[in-house]
Amino acid sequence: TPKLVSGVIEYLGRDPGEVIGTIFPGEGQATIEKIAINCVMAGCRPEYAPVVIATVEALVDPTFPLNPLQSTGSPTILLVVSGPIVRSLGFNTREWIFGGNGGRANATIGRAIRLILWNIGRARPGELLKGTMGRPGGWSYCIGEEQDLNPWPPFQVDLGFAPEDSVVTVMKAGVHHSLSAASGIVSLEESFTFLATGLSRVGSNNDIEAATATMGGKRSLVMVVNPSYAQLLADSGYTKRDYLYKELLPKAQ
Repeated sequence: TPKLVSGVIEYLGRDPGEVIGTIFPGEGQATIEKIAINCVMAGCRPEYAPVVIATVEALVDPTFPLNPLQSTGSPTILLVVSGPIVRSLGFNTREWIFGGNGGRANATIGRAIRLILWNIGRARPGELLKGTMGRPGGWSYCIGEEQDLNPWPPFQVDLGFAPEDSVVTVMKAGVHHSLSAASGIVSLEESFTFLATGLSRVGSNNDIEAATATMGGKRSLVMVVNPSYAQLLADSGYTKRDYLYKELLPKAQ
């Protein structure tokens, strides 16, 4: 309703006609008002809107690979929110983190971005959206980083921001693959081998050799580690970088 949209715009305190950028592939203009409309349709509270706007700013940046997101490989957009805003907005950062349910911020911020691509960017299946099979994450794909149980520095610090900064990281995401090393694993070393094998399994879009051959080794891996396993790694002296680059990737290759 106009009242709800006005509430979002008033919360932002910005000109409703301000243009953030144009959204590929339909090149529609993402104004503050249009972003607010899509936020309301997605179920966002007004305080969620700054995260949505920050995401749109990333999407319209010329360096962001938004064009391939309409390709036949059916990738989608993953949002990772980190910093104090995770707690203040009530993100679900624990059980069922990727499920959407259990966290209104997770579900509705991710959904608002998909609606912005649909309504402003006109990225609609059978028209300008050319993905073949698609993926469930195309409905809503947004998570927050756990604050209290994280034994390592937060993600935004890894990216060069301060601990008190709130950051949304926007990335092109392909295969979502769950790896569990619980059954039959008796040592940390065995878990490294098990997880590394899963990262580079034959036929996966995450295959390291395929990425090296087709993309010059530029394909990235996003690893989401549960708190108990992260604590085990930290207690064993591993940083995030050590875990990924000294253990998993060499074994995967």
